[in-house]
Amino acid sequence: RQPSALRLVQGTIAMADAPGSRADEADPTNPEAEQGRVYAKDLRFVVNALWQAGAEAVSINGNRLTSLSAIRFAGSALIVDNRPLNRPYVITALGDPARFPADFADGEGGSYLSTLRGSFGVRVDTTVSKELSVPAAVGLNLRDASTGDTGEAAPSTATPERSSS
Repeated sequence: RQPSALRLVQGTIAMADAPGSRADEADPTNPEAEQGRVYAKDLRFVVNALWQAGAEAVSINGNRLTSLSAIRFAGSALIVDNRPLNRPYVITALGDPARFPADFADGEGGSYLSTLRGSFGVRVDTTVSKELSVPAAVGLNLRDASTGDTGEAAPSTATPERSSS
């Protein structure tokens, strides 16, 4: 069972780089300093785990996410739908209070956050609130879509990986 600090009813997860690991503070001669950074893949994993746990709405730093949202790096900046994000990265999630908290905390999302915090020093803070909102989605309308499913099973990536190269 995951620590209660990772539980969300309707709340936020704030993620920030470990002290001394931010691009503007990190020692370029120390490759381990890069391991404490929050990467786009970390945000993608947590957001996908929130959706999987039953989130009905998710935003990052006030940018509403949809099935068409892109979370990526551009240089050293994290970008969501072509909008640069500032640290800390605040993920707001809304979901059914009866199932959503336990499904997230007991699932891959809670484990992933615990590993980021414990193994890499990434700062993870959660806040629970009874009244939160996320902005309306802005963007393109979807006309056609396909899953791209090839029938192959995707490997589980529930553990963050960092390389020292």
